[in-house]
Amino acid sequence: MSSDRRGITLHYAITDRGDLVIDVHDSDPTFPNFEDAIGGQKGQGLWTARQLGAELFWAPTDHGGKVVRAMMKLAGPA
Repeated sequence: MSSDRRGITLHYAITDRGDLVIDVHDSDPTFPNFEDAIGGQKGQGLWTARQLGAELFWAPTDHGGKVVRAMMKLAGPA
């Protein structure tokens, strides 16, 4: 599934292994404060995702922007 709003594109999917993958793309190829963002010193979104168990990373893309990815294992059947 995907959505595009103001130059930011969001894609999310559940993998064959049952992991949730969320990719957020934008046009800025840098993320100079990534460590501050995941540590909660700059905003709360990535910090919250990390507290919920997401693995977070970012990378520049081939078309001049970047992608920030959150990967989470989903809970199995109760």
